[in-house]
Amino acid sequence: MGRALYDYEATADDELTITEDETLLVYDKEEDWSLVKSQTGKGIGFVPTAYIGEVSAAHVLRCCERSALMTIIIRRVRVPKRNQP
Repeated sequence: MGRALYDYEATADDELTITEDETLLVYDKEEDWSLVKSQTGKGIGFVPTAYIGEVSAAHVLRCCERSALMTIIIRRVRVPKRNQP
């Protein structure tokens, strides 16, 4: 999870317009660009990584939908597959 540190206006079809303090689900974070999903229903797209800040667990609980929280929990708690003999 992250939050927008600044407003960003998309300049390409694969980018996402975000507003300051908007909560974002970060799918892929690279050095220059990150793929995010807006928690306000704007969609999915790339934004500059420098525009994304970390959020506290308390912020996540206040701002996110239950389904988004479950996605985060499931992604973090995946059990590795056992090797078949």
